[in-house]
Amino acid sequence: GNMFGAHASTSWCDTEGGWTGNGECFIFSIKPNMEIFHSTGENEHFQMLSCDSLAMGGKQGSYGLELHSDLKSGSYNGNIETFNTIRLPSRSTFEIGHVEVWGLGPEPDEKIERAKNKPRLANWKIRDGTVDMQDL
Repeated sequence: GNMFGAHASTSWCDTEGGWTGNGECFIFSIKPNMEIFHSTGENEHFQMLSCDSLAMGGKQGSYGLELHSDLKSGSYNGNIETFNTIRLPSRSTFEIGHVEVWGLGPEPDEKIERAKNKPRLANWKIRDGTVDMQDL
């Protein structure tokens, strides 16, 4: 089978529909080919966690890499703006045979990590009826 994964630059937490992480995040493939898919700089959709799934890159319904909450299945999309083109399994959905999670450094304090994490949410409030870069 195929083997792939991701490096998350920040601790995982419920992102409340927004995104966390930074350009140090990447998705990688080990089998069939070893490749790393770095950030494109096009957006900041790096890490998203909800009660339904864990995802990296893309947008709702079309994530670069998504693991469903049961950790038995997932999906991917190679046509996203967050990371360079992802070439993973030939199908866009997959069954998970094994999950590994690694943490580097000291064990984080959950309260401190939650206080530091500020998910980026879309700003849907438009001032003066027009949209400018400050509204996005």
